[in-house]
Amino acid sequence: EAGYNYMKAQILFSMTFVVTLFQLLPELGMQDVIKRGRARWVFARLKYIFVSAMYFAAIFILVEISLSIADIGIDFLIKYNYFHCMLLGWLSLTFIYFFMGCLYLMFSVLFSAGLVALGASFLVSLVFMVASFYRNLPSVYAVMDVMQWPAIEKMGMGRFDIMFVIEPLIYNIVAMVAMIFATIQLFKRKDLLDERSHLI
Repeated sequence: EAGYNYMKAQILFSMTFVVTLFQLLPELGMQDVIKRGRARWVFARLKYIFVSAMYFAAIFILVEISLSIADIGIDFLIKYNYFHCMLLGWLSLTFIYFFMGCLYLMFSVLFSAGLVALGASFLVSLVFMVASFYRNLPSVYAVMDVMQWPAIEKMGMGRFDIMFVIEPLIYNIVAMVAMIFATIQLFKRKDLLDERSHLI
């Protein structure tokens, strides 16, 4: 399971989530935009992305739990707070996937064509991958570090420095709010009669 939940592997999983959004995110409906208003339409999409991120993260965590129980046994996992780790893992993965979904939505509004937005999201994910090698850079994947701390403390391997997670979490929340604001502003200025807009 180490390779399955390894931070770098999450780059592949987060891009799988973005590809899933590309396939399943409802197409732009002109009447829906007129009825809701542009800002409310963006927030409706963000809600869809957030719920999708929760489900996607839950599937990942359930697979992780199933593999661990089959390989190690439930008693050992309970002893070392494994299920507390998995709860924190679910929360951190939901955040990561929602972050990537916000990024994809912004690129979708900016570029219209879904494949271009997908490619831009992939390039940014590569930047995050490089950043995750350096502890002083607040890569979004750094929030995954929180999932090990209940087991680390249970095994007496030292106390977990929560600032390793809080600091990148704050930076990435600010970045996500900025992306949402930029998405709304871009969408307000977008020509919805553009023939490519239906791909958003």
